[in-house]
Amino acid sequence: MGSLNRRAAKSDQQTSKRAKGDSPLIWIPVLRTMFYKAIFVAVMGTILVLLSATGLLTTNHINEVQRDGAWSGIAVAMCALLFTFLGVDSKRPDSGLPAKGLPQLLMLSTLAAVLLMLIFMISWPIAVDQNIYGTTVAAWYISEPLAFGLSALFVIASFFWSSLALLGMTASKMPCKLLGYVFLFAVAGIGMWLGSGLFMSPPAEANLALWIVLAALGIALQPIVGFCTGRRIQRQLASK
Repeated sequence: MGSLNRRAAKSDQQTSKRAKGDSPLIWIPVLRTMFYKAIFVAVMGTILVLLSATGLLTTNHINEVQRDGAWSGIAVAMCALLFTFLGVDSKRPDSGLPAKGLPQLLMLSTLAAVLLMLIFMISWPIAVDQNIYGTTVAAWYISEPLAFGLSALFVIASFFWSSLALLGMTASKMPCKLLGYVFLFAVAGIGMWLGSGLFMSPPAEANLALWIVLAALGIALQPIVGFCTGRRIQRQLASK
């Protein structure tokens, strides 16, 4: 009898939590939305890269984007920026993110975005003119393990480091929010610079250690940022 009472009490507590929106899995619907956003971002990046193969894409409305693979690195960094940017709703007090389970949400959504990006990038090598620019990382993405490894590490580093900007972007105070956006655009800018050089160059083992370290750091820091961001969102909601 006592066991049945304890089970009933536990069930009542779980029901109460769900009613209050405190369910441990409250972030699942947000994850679904982030997945759709990741698909959108990967499609947009692929369109940009494939457009460069047609000669329709220009810089400053004058210079045609070269088919040397550099644009692939730039596109990845832009996609990482866009995915993080779309993940925040600045009009809502919680920034559109759940206070509970935010580290899990960020990890799973970022991994999904990375995986989708890598899948869509299978079509990107056709945008590189190998007859002129040779065997670059962008051209050998699906045919050379080292090229794929470097590309994957760059995508991981770009998306995870961009997600760290959420710590500032979700803040209620404008200076902190601005710092978050500055960090996001700084990561994107550095990513475009490094990515363009990486993807237009032949695969080199010398670059492997750098991208392993950057990718690992991004993955390691994200749960910390997610935890801190979730706690602050809780405080912001409690103060309303």
